[in-house]
Amino acid sequence: MHPEVGQAPDIIARTVLREAEVGNAGRARHAADSLIRGTSDKDATLILTLALARSGSLTAARTYADSLARRFPRNTLVQKFYLPTIYGAISLQEHDPAGAIEVLRPAVPLDLATPNLWPNEAPVYPAYVRGLSYLQLHDGKRAATEFQKLLDHPGVIGRTVTGALARLQLARAQQMAGDTAAALGSYEAFLTLWQDADPEIPIYQAARAEYARLKQGVTRGAPPTS
Repeated sequence: MHPEVGQAPDIIARTVLREAEVGNAGRARHAADSLIRGTSDKDATLILTLALARSGSLTAARTYADSLARRFPRNTLVQKFYLPTIYGAISLQEHDPAGAIEVLRPAVPLDLATPNLWPNEAPVYPAYVRGLSYLQLHDGKRAATEFQKLLDHPGVIGRTVTGALARLQLARAQQMAGDTAAALGSYEAFLTLWQDADPEIPIYQAARAEYARLKQGVTRGAPPTS
């Protein structure tokens, strides 16, 4: 990550969040920890707190989230959109998907909100984290419903990383639910979309390996192993 001089703090923070989402957790943790200490920007702090949660720096994420909760007790978007998403991401990292789904409940009415904080990054984020939680619960059908929320609103998700990754997560959900044909189609849609991506991106490597195993299993006429 090499942010350009003069970039707004929230734009730099979004870059860090993208690193966390594509699997560069160590890089995201280091950058988020460094940047969040040096910013007073509310928007950047919210994004970086989420990046800390998604990259596994849970103690720091919870500390900053608790501070934000105290600072903005009457801010609806902070209390009903961002904080549930952050706390849900923390619970997910703690392998408590049921807890994540519960803490995300207040965000359900605002799943499709497009607040100014993330006009170009991570809209419909509560649904994305909720979908990941259902995947961790091995509930493919409910997970697919959450990821489909992103894909059903292309005007909202735009070219965001979660919009692209929703195709991959949908493929995983469909495979979990036993719909192999749909899963193959979703994997292919994701891999086509990211065909020019850096081959070293961890989540891209995982997607390619998962697709190859699934396709091989179909070719052999037997369910693929996980």
